[in-house]
Amino acid sequence: IQGVEFTIDRVGKAAGATLADALQELHAVAGKAIVFIIDEAQHVARVDEKMAVMAALKAARDALNGKGDNLYLVMSGSDRDKLLRLVHGNGAPFFGATIHPLPVLGRDYVAYAAGQLVRAHPGLEIDNDRLAAIFNRYDHRPEFFEEDIGKAISPLAGPPHGFLDRLEQLAAGREEV
Repeated sequence: IQGVEFTIDRVGKAAGATLADALQELHAVAGKAIVFIIDEAQHVARVDEKMAVMAALKAARDALNGKGDNLYLVMSGSDRDKLLRLVHGNGAPFFGATIHPLPVLGRDYVAYAAGQLVRAHPGLEIDNDRLAAIFNRYDHRPEFFEEDIGKAISPLAGPPHGFLDRLEQLAAGREEV
Protein backbone atom coordinates (compact mmCIF):
# COMPACT_ATOMS: atom_id res chain seq x y z
CA ILE A 1 0.00 0.00 0.00
CA GLN A 2 1.40 3.34 -0.99
CA GLY A 3 2.47 5.49 1.96
CA VAL A 4 3.19 2.72 4.45
CA GLU A 5 6.87 2.36 5.19
CA PHE A 6 8.59 0.07 7.62
CA THR A 7 11.38 -2.42 7.29
CA ILE A 8 9.90 -5.84 7.91
CA ASP A 9 13.17 -7.29 9.20
CA ARG A 10 13.19 -4.66 11.98
CA VAL A 11 9.63 -5.30 13.13
CA GLY A 12 9.72 -6.83 16.57
CA LYS A 13 13.37 -5.92 17.15
CA ALA A 14 14.49 -3.58 19.95
CA ALA A 15 15.13 -0.65 17.57
CA GLY A 16 12.13 -1.37 15.36
CA ALA A 17 8.39 -1.07 15.59
CA THR A 18 6.32 -3.78 17.21
CA LEU A 19 4.21 -5.96 14.98
CA ALA A 20 1.16 -4.22 16.45
CA ASP A 21 2.62 -0.80 15.54
CA ALA A 22 3.31 -1.88 11.97
CA LEU A 23 -0.16 -3.37 11.55
CA GLN A 24 -1.83 -0.32 13.10
CA GLU A 25 -0.04 1.89 10.58
CA LEU A 26 -1.03 -0.43 7.76
CA HIS A 27 -4.64 -0.31 8.94
CA ALA A 28 -4.58 3.48 9.26
CA VAL A 29 -3.36 3.90 5.69
CA ALA A 30 -5.56 1.18 4.18
CA GLY A 31 -8.63 2.09 6.16
CA LYS A 32 -9.73 -1.52 5.97
CA ALA A 33 -9.59 -4.65 8.04
CA ILE A 34 -6.43 -6.72 7.83
CA VAL A 35 -6.69 -10.46 7.40
CA PHE A 36 -3.72 -12.79 7.91
CA ILE A 37 -4.14 -16.24 6.45
CA ILE A 38 -1.64 -18.71 7.82
CA ASP A 39 -1.64 -22.00 5.96
CA GLU A 40 -0.38 -25.16 7.67
CA ALA A 41 -0.25 -23.31 10.98
CA GLN A 42 0.40 -26.52 12.90
CA HIS A 43 4.07 -26.29 11.87
CA VAL A 44 4.66 -23.36 14.23
CA ALA A 45 3.78 -25.51 17.24
CA ARG A 46 7.11 -27.34 16.87
CA VAL A 47 9.45 -24.35 17.02
CA ASP A 48 9.73 -21.94 19.98
CA GLU A 49 10.72 -18.99 17.75
CA LYS A 50 7.61 -19.48 15.64
CA MET A 51 5.43 -19.73 18.73
CA ALA A 52 6.86 -16.34 19.75
CA VAL A 53 5.72 -14.95 16.38
CA MET A 54 2.25 -16.35 17.04
CA ALA A 55 2.25 -14.68 20.46
CA ALA A 56 3.21 -11.40 18.76
CA LEU A 57 0.35 -11.85 16.28
CA LYS A 58 -2.06 -12.41 19.15
CA ALA A 59 -0.78 -9.27 20.91
CA ALA A 60 -1.18 -7.32 17.67
CA ARG A 61 -4.70 -8.69 17.21
CA ASP A 62 -5.63 -7.72 20.76
CA ALA A 63 -4.13 -4.22 20.34
CA LEU A 64 -5.84 -3.53 17.02
CA ASN A 65 -9.19 -5.04 17.90
CA GLY A 66 -9.18 -3.17 21.22
CA LYS A 67 -9.19 0.06 19.22
CA GLY A 68 -11.81 -1.19 16.78
CA ASP A 69 -9.22 -1.62 13.98
CA ASN A 70 -10.01 -5.12 12.74
CA LEU A 71 -7.25 -7.67 12.53
CA TYR A 72 -8.41 -11.16 11.68
CA LEU A 73 -6.26 -14.25 11.86
CA VAL A 74 -7.32 -17.28 9.88
CA MET A 75 -5.20 -20.39 10.31
CA SER A 76 -5.55 -23.64 8.50
CA GLY A 77 -3.76 -26.89 8.92
CA SER A 78 -3.99 -30.56 8.29
CA ASP A 79 -3.00 -31.76 11.77
CA ARG A 80 -5.75 -30.99 14.26
CA ASP A 81 -3.75 -32.21 17.26
CA LYS A 82 -0.90 -29.80 16.53
CA LEU A 83 -3.33 -26.96 15.83
CA LEU A 84 -4.82 -27.57 19.26
CA ARG A 85 -1.43 -26.62 20.77
CA LEU A 86 -2.12 -23.07 19.59
CA VAL A 87 -5.40 -22.80 21.52
CA HIS A 88 -5.23 -25.20 24.49
CA GLY A 89 -3.12 -24.76 27.59
CA ASN A 90 -1.83 -21.78 29.51
CA GLY A 91 1.16 -21.25 27.20
CA ALA A 92 -0.91 -21.40 24.02
CA PRO A 93 -0.73 -18.10 22.10
CA PHE A 94 -4.42 -18.25 21.18
CA PHE A 95 -5.70 -19.80 24.41
CA GLY A 96 -9.46 -20.07 24.31
CA ALA A 97 -9.85 -19.60 20.56
CA THR A 98 -11.93 -22.14 18.73
CA ILE A 99 -11.05 -24.51 15.94
CA HIS A 100 -13.67 -25.05 13.28
CA PRO A 101 -13.27 -28.03 11.00
CA LEU A 102 -13.50 -27.19 7.34
CA PRO A 103 -15.22 -29.58 4.97
CA VAL A 104 -12.91 -31.87 3.07
CA LEU A 105 -12.87 -31.96 -0.70
CA GLY A 106 -15.10 -34.67 -2.08
CA ARG A 107 -17.17 -35.69 -5.08
CA ASP A 108 -17.62 -32.15 -6.41
CA TYR A 109 -13.86 -31.69 -6.57
CA VAL A 110 -13.41 -35.11 -8.18
CA ALA A 111 -16.07 -34.28 -10.79
CA TYR A 112 -14.28 -31.00 -11.50
CA ALA A 113 -10.92 -32.80 -11.83
CA ALA A 114 -12.47 -35.41 -14.13
CA GLY A 115 -13.98 -32.66 -16.28
CA GLN A 116 -10.63 -30.91 -16.57
CA LEU A 117 -8.94 -34.18 -17.54
CA VAL A 118 -11.51 -34.98 -20.23
CA ARG A 119 -11.25 -31.45 -21.64
CA ALA A 120 -7.46 -31.75 -21.85
CA HIS A 121 -7.58 -35.37 -23.09
CA PRO A 122 -10.81 -35.79 -25.09
CA GLY A 123 -10.36 -39.53 -25.67
CA LEU A 124 -9.95 -40.27 -21.96
CA GLU A 125 -12.78 -42.18 -20.30
CA ILE A 126 -13.06 -41.69 -16.55
CA ASP A 127 -15.23 -43.53 -14.07
CA ASN A 128 -16.04 -40.81 -11.51
CA ASP A 129 -16.82 -43.37 -8.78
CA ARG A 130 -13.46 -45.04 -9.24
CA LEU A 131 -11.68 -41.67 -9.38
CA ALA A 132 -13.46 -40.63 -6.14
CA ALA A 133 -12.33 -43.86 -4.46
CA ILE A 134 -8.76 -43.14 -5.56
CA PHE A 135 -9.00 -39.57 -4.23
CA ASN A 136 -10.11 -40.97 -0.86
CA ARG A 137 -6.84 -42.90 -0.75
CA TYR A 138 -5.05 -39.54 -0.89
CA ASP A 139 -6.92 -38.59 2.29
CA HIS A 140 -8.79 -35.88 0.35
CA ARG A 141 -5.57 -33.93 -0.25
CA PRO A 142 -5.43 -32.48 -3.75
CA GLU A 143 -1.73 -31.65 -3.93
CA PHE A 144 -0.49 -35.26 -4.15
CA PHE A 145 -3.56 -36.37 -6.10
CA GLU A 146 -2.96 -33.73 -8.77
CA GLU A 147 0.77 -34.43 -8.88
CA ASP A 148 0.12 -38.11 -9.46
CA ILE A 149 -2.55 -37.39 -12.06
CA GLY A 150 0.15 -35.59 -14.02
CA LYS A 151 2.40 -38.64 -13.77
CA ALA A 152 -0.38 -41.10 -14.66
CA ILE A 153 -1.67 -39.13 -17.65
CA SER A 154 1.76 -38.50 -19.15
CA PRO A 155 2.05 -40.01 -22.63
CA LEU A 156 5.33 -41.51 -21.46
CA ALA A 157 3.51 -43.41 -18.69
CA GLY A 158 1.39 -45.44 -21.05
CA PRO A 159 -1.81 -45.40 -23.09
CA PRO A 160 -4.81 -43.36 -21.93
CA HIS A 161 -6.91 -46.47 -21.18
CA GLY A 162 -4.52 -47.41 -18.32
CA PHE A 163 -4.72 -44.00 -16.63
CA LEU A 164 -6.84 -45.02 -13.63
CA ASP A 165 -4.79 -48.19 -13.05
CA ARG A 166 -1.60 -46.11 -13.00
CA LEU A 167 -3.18 -43.56 -10.67
CA GLU A 168 -4.26 -46.34 -8.30
CA GLN A 169 -0.69 -47.67 -8.25
CA LEU A 170 0.64 -44.22 -7.44
CA ALA A 171 -1.92 -43.82 -4.64
CA ALA A 172 -0.89 -47.19 -3.21
CA GLY A 173 2.73 -46.06 -3.27
CA ARG A 174 1.85 -42.95 -1.25
CA GLU A 175 -0.03 -45.06 1.31
CA GLU A 176 3.07 -47.18 1.90
CA VAL A 177 5.23 -44.17 2.81
